[in-house]
Amino acid sequence: MDIIEAKTFTSIYDEVEDRIRLIINLDNINRVDLMITRAFIIKIIPLLEEFYEKHYSDIETDEVTINSDCSKAESESSTIVKIEGELLMTINLSYNRDNKLTNIELISSKNKIVANFNREHFNSFIKLLKNSIPKFSWGLGFNF
Repeated sequence: MDIIEAKTFTSIYDEVEDRIRLIINLDNINRVDLMITRAFIIKIIPLLEEFYEKHYSDIETDEVTINSDCSKAESESSTIVKIEGELLMTINLSYNRDNKLTNIELISSKNKIVANFNREHFNSFIKLLKNSIPKFSWGLGFNF
């Protein structure tokens, strides 16, 4: 399994796959496209928000792992070249109290993508994912 450091995140809804495509390092040789299923995104968004609230409200919490049950907000340009996506299977989150950073690992069968977020960047990451969800066609409320 390759370990890739994430520098940028781009998230779009892929209508053909009916999944969220999370593109890591779009303009980099280490680009990885992670595909996130509807069931997985619906499960992880509340957990990401809960993790954010717990860690950035100075409440003690432990490391969290989010597993799938299966073995930049939407781009203004539609010219993103699609490559074969890897199914996102696991997200590991931990919080470093010393530097106040959230450490995230996005794991597929081929790669482990790692990133560190401060409060603002972690919140932006959650919003990025939420903004790419096709709420109407997935039957989700606008408050999701």
